[in-house]
Amino acid sequence: MQAFRASLIIAATLGLAACDLSGGSSARSNAPLVADQLPAIADWAKPYLGQKMLAKFPAKADCEGYVDIVTARYGDGKSGVAVEGWGWDATGKRGTLKVLLVDDKGVITGAADGGRPRPDVPKAMPAVTSETVGWRGYATTVSGEVTAYGLVDQADAACSLGRIQI
Repeated sequence: MQAFRASLIIAATLGLAACDLSGGSSARSNAPLVADQLPAIADWAKPYLGQKMLAKFPAKADCEGYVDIVTARYGDGKSGVAVEGWGWDATGKRGTLKVLLVDDKGVITGAADGGRPRPDVPKAMPAVTSETVGWRGYATTVSGEVTAYGLVDQADAACSLGRIQI
């Protein structure tokens, strides 16, 4: 029985590490360079592109999340990256459905749509009560960092979900 408990503790610790709740930087991405052009940024986000994040969303919201990985680099024609992660709106008790991606100068360069399945997150974090907290999106950033911000119901608020080195 004690070996079983130890196994559970180890599994929970590893699962929580995979979710990395720190919101800090991840290691440099080794994502493959693909010859395709960067896919289109979500239509809902186009009015925000090129604007300063803090000017559009000065208020901070209560969320948890993480930027997991850069899955691809696009370098032919329209350059950028594909990024995935997860986000949880702690006040609204739901996954973040809209995420803005921001470069290291604070400029909005892309967006992600939420609602993707991430059953690992609620298993590691009991406060997260939904498995649909994952997101995937695209940014025109080609170097430096990308920071993800989840949008919430409050019109001028967003929450940092973490960042990753490109």
